Parts: sequence; structure tokens; C-alpha cells
Amino acid sequence: MLIPCVWKAISGYNCPGCGLTHAFIALLHLRWQEAWLENPLIYLIVPVLTALTLRDFIRFWQLESR
Repeated sequence: MLIPCVWKAISGYNCPGCGLTHAFIALLHLRWQEAWLENPLIYLIVPVLTALTLRDFIRFWQLESR
């Protein structure tokens, strides 16, 4: 069982982030359709976070090599 969404608990409506954890877990298990059905936003968030993480690692390596 995952942590419940506070927004949904208060308002009864899904927030844009509802289902992202389930979608990410589905992606880790290579269940593409299940991830899409949980929250399609996962296909935008994962590439963006990956790019930001790689950018930070590259900046770190550049600073360390000076």
C-alpha cells in the first residue's frame, strides 16, 4: 500500500500527480500500457528528470576535472 494523495483525500478529485508512483512502478516492470493507464504524465516526467539528472552529473564531472 502506497501513501494516499492528500489532495484526493480532501477534495475527492484526482490531482495531476495521482497514479505517478503506480505508473513508475509499472514502467520499472516494463508494463507500458499499465503505466499509461495509471497516469500518462509519467512519459513526460521520466525523460525530463533523466535529462536533468544527467545534466547535473555532467556539470559535477566538469567541475571535478578542473
